Amino acid sequence: MHAPAYEPGPGQVQVVHATSLGGVDIAQAGAKLPDDVRTAGYMGVTGRVGADVRNIVIHARDVGNVAASMPNGWFAAWWPSLEQLLTSMTVTTTTGSYTVHL
Repeated sequence: MHAPAYEPGPGQVQVVHATSLGGVDIAQAGAKLPDDVRTAGYMGVTGRVGADVRNIVIHARDVGNVAASMPNGWFAAWWPSLEQLLTSMTVTTTTGSYTVHL
């Protein structure tokens, strides 16, 4: 993953990376789970935030809303999933909220 060439402005976000790892065979990983659970996966998104960004909520079709962590001018979120269904995220700033479609 490479950081963007510039920092986002106040109230802005930059999605740097969205990733998915689906269909992992848990038995090959050595985990013991019930017989009806054979695969697992995850989705995730990371990026940078401007100084005025206070909260980011990712909207994923398969699991609903996921709150992002926001340390030191970055945001990150991940959740268990076998789908690649990011739809949007709501960005809350010091002056209001807006939607970013993914």
